[in-house]
Amino acid sequence: MSTDIHDTVKPDTAGIRLDVARHTELFAAIGCDSPAKIAAETGVTERTVRRARQGVIGEVFMAQTVAALQRHEKTLTAAGLKPPTLDELFTVVVPPAAA
Repeated sequence: MSTDIHDTVKPDTAGIRLDVARHTELFAAIGCDSPAKIAAETGVTERTVRRARQGVIGEVFMAQTVAALQRHEKTLTAAGLKPPTLDELFTVVVPPAAA
């Protein structure tokens, strides 16, 4: 059985990172001001939201997050925001090459 879900993410590990500040801003604009409310809106668990904010991100979280924000396009537009694309909310981080 794989235990990789329990591994901690090291800062020098390549992976996908969530723009936590933007994520928080967008979800607050649609009335989701806690991990529990974000989880309910996106259809993932609260634990998944917390882990994503810590750097452990899966494709379901990414897709559900962008889809949830797209459903609230009118609300976001009224707040002067727009639903993000994957590239605007998530970043691929590559560790520096060893010297």
